[in-house]
Amino acid sequence: GSGARPGPAGHGGAGGRGKPNGGQGTNGRYRDDMENKDEHKDKTPIQVDEQAARRIREQFEFYFSDSNLPKDGYMKDRVAEDPEGMVEIAVMGSFSNIRDIFKKYQVDLPVGESVQCKDLVPQSVRKAIADALKESQALKLSEDLTKVGRRDRLDPDKYEEVLEVANARTVFAKPFSIDTSIDKLRTFFEQNAKVLSVRLGRSHSGDKTFKGFAYIEFEDTASAEAFVKASEEGPRVEYEGVEIYFELKAARAANWKAKREQRLAENRIPMPEHLPTGKVAKVVAANGATLLADLGKCEVEEAITATGQSMDKIQKIVCHKPRHDKPAAVFVEFHNKDDAETYVSFVSDMKPLKFRDQTAKLALLEEEAEREYWTSEFYFQKFLQRKKQERFATGEIDKDGVYIGGGRGERGTGKGGSFGGRGGG
Repeated sequence: GSGARPGPAGHGGAGGRGKPNGGQGTNGRYRDDMENKDEHKDKTPIQVDEQAARRIREQFEFYFSDSNLPKDGYMKDRVAEDPEGMVEIAVMGSFSNIRDIFKKYQVDLPVGESVQCKDLVPQSVRKAIADALKESQALKLSEDLTKVGRRDRLDPDKYEEVLEVANARTVFAKPFSIDTSIDKLRTFFEQNAKVLSVRLGRSHSGDKTFKGFAYIEFEDTASAEAFVKASEEGPRVEYEGVEIYFELKAARAANWKAKREQRLAENRIPMPEHLPTGKVAKVVAANGATLLADLGKCEVEEAITATGQSMDKIQKIVCHKPRHDKPAAVFVEFHNKDDAETYVSFVSDMKPLKFRDQTAKLALLEEEAEREYWTSEFYFQKFLQRKKQERFATGEIDKDGVYIGGGRGERGTGKGGSFGGRGGG
């Protein structure tokens, strides 16, 4: 089964958790708040109305839901830290969607990395959240009312299985106008069947712009399939006067994978003759933690150098930023298999890599993982080539990849610059 029932209404990702290495928010606000945190000691209880209490419940239930927790790296890390799988309410109290709920009560919650600024979340807010969560059927509170967790805890080993079940009951829908809200969509779709959560599709850039599509999670797979079938065979569904296209999320993912496999075959991606080559390793955070999302090539090089090892044995470092459901990833490609094995063993047994407050080791890629690595690199190099051709066509660079007019340095050489490894420092 899929474990505990997910929260009845999702309100998007947690957001607003800040950068792990700074967490100062905008305009140094986090630092200012820390210096004046005594001023945040609240004196007046907050009485939230029924609507706000419902939104708090739904949002917290979403954070712990089957459709979010298995792929939310930040929440997974917080849950794993506690023996009972619970998370401090003060930590979650600074998530952006929770901040939005309390704006109507003139409460200015902190902006920054949530663990670092948890002490700035007023006691009145923590109590208001705890009071709202007492009515939850999916979540439980600790005895002292300071932590919250699922009533039946998800086994981390079953995260993938649970997510697969959640995806099977989820429907992809588009297009929607930019002013569409989760509450509006939930109300609209609940005319047909019970809705567990709604996610708005947003860009992965900093502004998180709504991209006009949404994922609707129904109570079970049968309801999702029946909804899509009815929309195909019966009258087309319209939302605000616009005809909406629907597709099961699982089917959409399968179609995308099939198209991708077709592109792979057509492009005849060059692969090493024998896989695995044994010379590509992945950086793995210690204790099962999620790797820092903003790691760059320069920082990885510094961490490697700090172990006392030379960069001479390394061909290149490739940094993948978080994208869709995939977390950040860092790969180290060595010149040969012997160098890779020697260094991977050294990092694992003697001196781990250190990134700020996180430690990590290296793990050699197995056959299928390495195949994915070379495939990804192939498409990335094609992308760089296309961008380089575009810049050459518009006169931005010369045939050697040097920017015309100076001021931006050399690029396009395949080493460093915008045409070097991904997410370079």
